[in-house]
Amino acid sequence: MKSFISFLKSYIKQRLVNVINASKISKGSKISRFDLQAINNFLFNQNKTKPNQKKIKIYFLFQFPSFWPSIESFWNECSNDDSIDNKMILFFTDQLREKTQMAGSKNFLNEIRIPFVEFNQIQLDQPDVLVIQSPYDEGHRPRKIHSDLLRAQGIRIVYITYGIEISDTPQSKSLHFNRKLIDNAWRVFTFSKYMLPDYRKNSFFNEVEKFQSLGHPKFDYLATKNKFPFYSDVEKRIKNKFVVLWKLHFPKFFDNAEVTPRFSEYIKLINYIKKQSNIFFIIMPHPKYFEVCQDLNLLENEILLNELEQYDNVFMDFNHDYRPSFLRADSFIIDRSALMVEAGLLSKPVFYVYNNDFDEPLTEPVKKIIDSYEKGSSFNEIEKFIELSIADKDLKKSERELAVKDVIGSEFGNAGRDIKDHIKEALLNEK
Repeated sequence: MKSFISFLKSYIKQRLVNVINASKISKGSKISRFDLQAINNFLFNQNKTKPNQKKIKIYFLFQFPSFWPSIESFWNECSNDDSIDNKMILFFTDQLREKTQMAGSKNFLNEIRIPFVEFNQIQLDQPDVLVIQSPYDEGHRPRKIHSDLLRAQGIRIVYITYGIEISDTPQSKSLHFNRKLIDNAWRVFTFSKYMLPDYRKNSFFNEVEKFQSLGHPKFDYLATKNKFPFYSDVEKRIKNKFVVLWKLHFPKFFDNAEVTPRFSEYIKLINYIKKQSNIFFIIMPHPKYFEVCQDLNLLENEILLNELEQYDNVFMDFNHDYRPSFLRADSFIIDRSALMVEAGLLSKPVFYVYNNDFDEPLTEPVKKIIDSYEKGSSFNEIEKFIELSIADKDLKKSERELAVKDVIGSEFGNAGRDIKDHIKEALLNEK
């Protein structure tokens, strides 16, 4: 009788796994997102590991070099903890939609001397926790390692937001809160306490503990700035010039309306930069900027920005790690970017550029910080900001510092440690 019950349990579990594997939630789907989550919760509870009290297995699935700052201090904390067996697993393929941001991932890990194993060289044995860098299963990972199948195997998925939840449009809300990985994660760590209500109200089964804000690892470097020196060859070109960092997103549209700043204003800025021999500009395009320009046939955007690379007062920063340039800048010009909040943490003047033809709604914590910046939509406003910055007139410094303290806090350096401690305690107390 016992063997029959065991067989029946195994049969039911496999049938449920088959349901998940074959499912696609869409209009007209026969199975709802809620039902899938209920099935997955059952399978997870049946299959999850009981962590070894002496050695917890925390694995990291590495795909995106530019997302590294979001997990770096957490990885380091795990590496230095004798009670944790951590492993870096490199996953790369050119068979998925997203290729640009995965490029160079193997070289990156070699450069920063992180030991790793390649995914295709191992069978993914069952860790207690698997850290995944992005919330997008589709386009970023093959079906066999989508979050629903990993959870069904009993793997606890941890996701630390790689960027900042910026936009509050209906489409963006879906991208932030209704992703399959968010449904299937065991823990999600976000940058601000003000983001927690949005995550929790979009989740099933009252999963309050699932969503946490303990500081963000990507801000931990602010406690160890000396570890991110600027590039000596570029420093020689700067000499004593004032340094402006311009961070720009790729052209983005919503319902055929241009969300990002009008490029006609950026053309004026580009022409201005060419003439400013006494000001040094670090220009940091989004990693997908040139790819998107080509896809949208925006050749002028691509050509004009590329032209700046030949000017002696310009450094085009295409490095995976933005932190050396961020720390070197004297002021920031920035549009909708994952770094738009981070610029406000550095006690430097910040100018936020927006498109006044499209009033993009922002999430509450991001809006609180952006409202404390200088902002505008025209080149004339940008030029005035640069002049004020050079004159050491940071008109919104006090307002900006208060907003940052409220939304994020004022102490940095311990987020990686706090996330590690939270995970260890949660595993210890898990029923």
